[in-house]
Amino acid sequence: MWSSILIVMVAQAADPSSQARQLIETGVDARAAGDDRGALLLFQQAYDLDPTPRAIGQLGLVLVALGRFAEGEINLERALAMDSDPWIKAQRVALDGALATARQRLGDLEVAVNVPGAVIRVDGQDRGEAPLARPLRVTAGTVVIEVSAVGYFPVQRSVAVPAQRLAREVVVLVQAKAVPPPEAQAPVATSPRPTPTALTPPPRPAEPPSKGPWPWALGGAAVAGIAGGVAGLLVGESRVQDWNGRCAASATTPGCESVEGSWAVPRVLGGLSLLIGIAAGSAAAYLIVSED
Repeated sequence: MWSSILIVMVAQAADPSSQARQLIETGVDARAAGDDRGALLLFQQAYDLDPTPRAIGQLGLVLVALGRFAEGEINLERALAMDSDPWIKAQRVALDGALATARQRLGDLEVAVNVPGAVIRVDGQDRGEAPLARPLRVTAGTVVIEVSAVGYFPVQRSVAVPAQRLAREVVVLVQAKAVPPPEAQAPVATSPRPTPTALTPPPRPAEPPSKGPWPWALGGAAVAGIAGGVAGLLVGESRVQDWNGRCAASATTPGCESVEGSWAVPRVLGGLSLLIGIAAGSAAAYLIVSED
């Protein structure tokens, strides 16, 4: 009896279909316990052993539960296409519901690239090479696309993809110019440099003789003489006005004796000082002009 049981166990172990069924049952238990990631690994192993409609359908269901809607949509559509399978018929409502959920969360992304053969990645996953045969199915929201090609600078950018709608993105790759290695240059023959000769600077032109401080001294004397002359004339004129105001009518008015004739001296001195100032100014101006 024990030998028969052993033969049956070996036969089951060697039967991929039996192993696949057992893995699926274990995966269903894992999902019931809330371990969707562990269930995904078990369903994937079952599919690798025996790609039955049930294995494909379970893969689609767990992928949608994990938020991997694009992959879930692919597997659910494949499973529902096998509508003659008894398990598919029994689970049709659950499969249709999961497929509707996935499609509500997906959008289409069309990527146009100017370099054929450029690799296109979406959120770090390879999604094909340019030109793409059809738009990519991606989870709605903001995705990061990366486009690269040999000999071109890579491009990375964020793209907003609306749910159940199409987003278009044009990527222009710029060729990276290779820097050529520096070329070896042949040595250039040089002739001996001539011995430099000392250059004698040209003689400086003789400077004109300086007039010394005389122009400035005469200028100062001119200012003082003109100022003194104007002041003397004003004093004399003031005394004349004083005489005319008080003493012209009667010379016996008290104080008039000291005023009479007192304007003569300031007038004479003022006139002389004014003449001296004008003469000194003329001499200073002549000296200054002759220096230039």
